[in-house]
Amino acid sequence: MPSPRRQPRSRWAIDKIDALPVGELARTLLCRNAKRFSLRETAIWTSAQLQSCHRSTWTKHEANPIFQADPGLEWEKHKVTACQVVRQGGWHVMFYIGFRDNDHAQIGIARSRDGVTGWQRHPANPIIRPGQDQWDHDACYKPFALFDGRKWQLWYNGRHGSVEQIGVVLHEGADLGFE
Repeated sequence: MPSPRRQPRSRWAIDKIDALPVGELARTLLCRNAKRFSLRETAIWTSAQLQSCHRSTWTKHEANPIFQADPGLEWEKHKVTACQVVRQGGWHVMFYIGFRDNDHAQIGIARSRDGVTGWQRHPANPIIRPGQDQWDHDACYKPFALFDGRKWQLWYNGRHGSVEQIGVVLHEGADLGFE
């Protein structure tokens, strides 16, 4: 087995590491161009090593939490979680999970001009709903969306009972229908 060789410090690697949650349990992950234990362009990091990587560069915003469940909306009254925020024109668009209870989830969208305040929920929320007696019967969650210039693609996890799988939905055009 070849011995690990050191790679030059990469700002990209540190930025990505700073953005990752670090728990108390040791975890390993792969990180391109990292500064320790690299084999070519890949490195393995434990949580102890991650905790030492410039964590002081992140400051929690004083407005936190910036987005909360709306108790008046049955589909998300329990909690909102796991967002992905993307820029679209002059907006920050958030794809998020709304839970009506611990076991039943759907996907919604909201938007904000500054990404912190004034979040507007989409009038057609939830945009992704479980299918009756389908593979995603109990929950649709963990959204990840991309716009390819012609259409939106949104990958999500669906669950029926204890079986969780991944699906994709498509939305033609850039307009998500807020206006």
